[in-house]
Amino acid sequence: LLPLSTGRSHSTLRRGVRRDRMGEPSLLPWVTDQLHKLLGFAEKNTVQYLVALAKKAPSDRHLLRELSKVDIPVDASTQRFATELWSRVTHTTVRAAPAVQIS
Repeated sequence: LLPLSTGRSHSTLRRGVRRDRMGEPSLLPWVTDQLHKLLGFAEKNTVQYLVALAKKAPSDRHLLRELSKVDIPVDASTQRFATELWSRVTHTTVRAAPAVQIS
């Protein structure tokens, strides 16, 4: 572990693994590389959007459907990408608000 006084970013932890604010390994470089392979380009906001989609998706199949909705062509490579991306993120759970009873 690095001492706190090194002045290094809080996102760098032991063994040089970069982590995002949520504590998971940074996916941005990996997603950027994968988008270049799939689409021939990658843009920062698109990469961040796809990571956010993956975190919210309840399954890799759901993520694949969401990718198709934003005009990413679905084929075997896209399916592998969706499965791998979904498996690499920490998933957020959306909880329904409790029902309010009116007396």
